[in-house]
Amino acid sequence: MNRSRLLFLVASSLLVLPMLMALVLAADPGTGRQADWRKNARGAHGVSGEEDTFDTYLKYLKVFSEVLGLIRDTYVDEPNTDALMAGALEGVTDAMDPFSVYVPGPAVPGYVKALAAGKSLSGLALLKERGATLVMSVEKGSPADAAGLKVDDLVAKLDGTSTRTTPLWEMQEALAGAPGTKVTLEVIRLGTPVQANFDLKPFTPPAVSLTQVGETPETPPETPENAARAEGKKHPAHPSPMVPMPPKPPAPPKASPNGKGDKMATVLRIPSFRAGTADQVRGELGPRGAAGHTPATADSPEAHKLLIDLRGVSSGDPEQAYEVAKLFATGELGAMLRRKQEVRRFESSDTPVWQGRLVVLVDRGTAGPAEVFASVLRQRAGAELVGARTLGYAGHRSTADLSTGSRLFFTDAFYTGPDKKPINESLKPDLLVSERNRTLLEKDVPMSELILRRGVHHLLEEAALPASTGHTAKKAA
Repeated sequence: MNRSRLLFLVASSLLVLPMLMALVLAADPGTGRQADWRKNARGAHGVSGEEDTFDTYLKYLKVFSEVLGLIRDTYVDEPNTDALMAGALEGVTDAMDPFSVYVPGPAVPGYVKALAAGKSLSGLALLKERGATLVMSVEKGSPADAAGLKVDDLVAKLDGTSTRTTPLWEMQEALAGAPGTKVTLEVIRLGTPVQANFDLKPFTPPAVSLTQVGETPETPPETPENAARAEGKKHPAHPSPMVPMPPKPPAPPKASPNGKGDKMATVLRIPSFRAGTADQVRGELGPRGAAGHTPATADSPEAHKLLIDLRGVSSGDPEQAYEVAKLFATGELGAMLRRKQEVRRFESSDTPVWQGRLVVLVDRGTAGPAEVFASVLRQRAGAELVGARTLGYAGHRSTADLSTGSRLFFTDAFYTGPDKKPINESLKPDLLVSERNRTLLEKDVPMSELILRRGVHHLLEEAALPASTGHTAKKAA
């Protein structure tokens, strides 16, 4: 190795080694999504868990220095070494999980400020995974919600800049700027580019609410237009006299506002899990668990059924989710695990406020505290999950200051349900709602609305689930 190459290796080591040391101290090779991703990454190379030691990191560091040196010497254009190093370190954190972030020293104060602001001015939360930037959640009533942004939108550009080369911390800073700042996004939704613009401004997050929802048929009323669409044909605007129009059947009865004459579902919406959320939920349910604003009587079957809406909910503190769960379940509720060791345990000896039937709505935007809450209710209160797979991340974040002045934000623990399994994978609903099981006449129904319809129908009809997916009696016991 010549002198210049040796100097380059030493310089690279000084930049990368602090990061690697932080990862060695932070990551548990045997636990969680980090382990799964590392296993996938090294499976083709035959590196076993026993070999995943500091010696292995040094081997990879040597390879990294060689690649960086070749790029510096032979790439078509002279590269910016600082940009290459920043991109490499961002790649390391991206391989850990979507919420671990490397922030260069000069940007740390701004990022800390952006974290404190959170979604308070935009209502929009993004995540970046494998280079793709996705909308993780959109707060109801926020500027992002008014702009029409949806969970799972693929963000191609933010303020005219490609998100592919923009680190997550920069995007989070852009969404936490001064009130009045204009934000422009280009998102891809179902393969179609969509423009969204809004101004940053404070908004009032929605509170816990209890409402009544009447059952909506899973398919629209049969009409000539729908019948033709179902046959894969376009119904003519002016049909030929030789082809008589089928009679239009009467529309199904609509649920009345007061619930008389039609079954109504009581829907509890929990938009976030913060200090005071448990008291709000208790107040809505009433002192004995009766849904306070429902017109159903105590003798009505609907009075003992509750639909809990967690669609798009990711805000708050997982530990507050356990507090809310105590209103519905008792016993051991879960724990926080770090390197397979139990750091904290969450349990309750109180009599649950609600002891009736539970159905919980979830989707891709259900994450963190909401996943903790859903897991506890499923395993301890016999709740059934209806909707789409959740995000799959309920982690506790920590920080490490590096010798260069940079800062690493990383996951140092995971929360669990009563089964003590880290919540680092998507929760699969008992009743899955997806594009595959959408009927032809439901093709224009937004997925979020479709999940609500299916949840209401399942709660009121008490449809039996296959034995392979049921959780109720066994886990309630």
